[in-house]
Amino acid sequence: MENFVITMPSDLTVDDAVEAIKVAAAEAGISHVAQHDMNDKLNKRGIGLAPRCVIVEVCSAKYAKSIIERCPEVSSSLPCRISVYEKNGKTEMATLAMTTTLRIYKDAEIGDADREMENAILRLMVRAQGGITVDS
Repeated sequence: MENFVITMPSDLTVDDAVEAIKVAAAEAGISHVAQHDMNDKLNKRGIGLAPRCVIVEVCSAKYAKSIIERCPEVSSSLPCRISVYEKNGKTEMATLAMTTTLRIYKDAEIGDADREMENAILRLMVRAQGGITVDS
């Protein structure tokens, strides 16, 4: 079975991993589009959430332009998201595997943009594993 979700651990806290993703994104020329603190959002609605969970949305204008020009329907899967959360007392991160999930768009002719975008997201996640720098 193909992996639709890529996960990896982080030695950082959830909040520090989120900050490391944002710093790595800025250094890579990738925009930090939004951040969703799910604990805060659910608490405001009277629903408590014990484990920390923050969803970071990032976008590479270069890859987004390339993909949207070729197959506008794919824009429904953008921007890219990295979820940073606590699981069993440890910090983990997850993102959709673009090379697998974008296949739902049957007629999408996006070339290597899905692989390039996935690799860019993975570099951000590796950086957030322990605050290390990853070469492009």
